[in-house]
Amino acid sequence: MRVRGGVVRRFNRKPGGGDGRAAIRLILAALCAAAFAVAVAAPAGAVAVRQGLFQTYEKRSSKTEIFLKWKSVMRRSSAERRRRSDRCSSRNDTGCAIERWRRFLDGQRRQPPMAQLRSVHAFVNRTAYITDNDNYGTVDYWATPREFFTRGGDCEDYAITKYLSLKSLGWSADRMRIVVLIDRRKRQAHAVLAVYRGGKAYILDNQLAAVTTDTEIGHYRPVYSINERFWWFHIPQQPAAN
Repeated sequence: MRVRGGVVRRFNRKPGGGDGRAAIRLILAALCAAAFAVAVAAPAGAVAVRQGLFQTYEKRSSKTEIFLKWKSVMRRSSAERRRRSDRCSSRNDTGCAIERWRRFLDGQRRQPPMAQLRSVHAFVNRTAYITDNDNYGTVDYWATPREFFTRGGDCEDYAITKYLSLKSLGWSADRMRIVVLIDRRKRQAHAVLAVYRGGKAYILDNQLAAVTTDTEIGHYRPVYSINERFWWFHIPQQPAAN
């Protein structure tokens, strides 16, 4: 990913990919995001730094309008939810994919919360990983569930579809965030969904088969996280002095 217009953009060609230039862009992305956060820290809507995801400090802001791709995918997804005419047919695989997703969600509505979390994670992870360059001919495209289930997608598309799946099941958006981060092992940018429950932050990651907590993953460094009300800038903690 790289930063342009206030969001981090992707540059990897495949999951786990990356090279020397990618690592340099990751550093530039983090620096640009940090400078951007400083620029918006003073206006109304920002709150004090506090302990946050993946052992970082985080600062919250209500200025989500600067994240244009996030706003766009939320608008387009809302329009999709109002369309209920899709049905499976031999000539309409798009309708088939969306109808399968809706049936899956209907079957989860009476399940316990953690069972819903694990089922949504597993169901969405079955969709094929495809880069935006291959899918849309562009370096960065944030897909709706309709687009994701019919065309496949990459890391933030899995996270967005999980977010909207859980929201459909009654989970509050205030308990969820899309997290854009750096995978320091693979030296590449990545995105996951964080879900808060019982004082823990559960991570739904297309690179992991199981739902886990942020404290169990030591090689992720978040740059920013976002939901429909707020966004958070993440600041790495400095190691304690000897």
